[in-house]
Amino acid sequence: MIARQALRRARATADIASLCENATTTSIPDSSMDYIVSAFGLKTLSRQAMTELAREIRRILKPGGRFSLIEISFPTDWLFYRMLGAYTTAFGSCDRIAPLFRDIGLEVSVKGHFYDCATSLVGYKAG
Repeated sequence: MIARQALRRARATADIASLCENATTTSIPDSSMDYIVSAFGLKTLSRQAMTELAREIRRILKPGGRFSLIEISFPTDWLFYRMLGAYTTAFGSCDRIAPLFRDIGLEVSVKGHFYDCATSLVGYKAG
């Protein structure tokens, strides 16, 4: 996956980095990131690891920096539940983890996508 990202990054016009590190304890300097994006990794984290991730995001974001995290979620439509239900029941949705991010001082909102088959946490570090 990192090799594929390196190929995509070579075509990008922005300064983009792909790191292979523990997301809860990165080597990224304090207050150095404008944006953080993550897709489909939240459901694998324990509550403690989720809190550590929220702290790490707060630590590395610049004041005013933004983040967006998306995860497959428990769908609200029964047709989609038949497809995703067993996979998403334990995670629920990003509504469940939003308070962890708020508790450490990040501004957060939750958005639903694709009939709530995915939810995202979007927010920022206040300046």
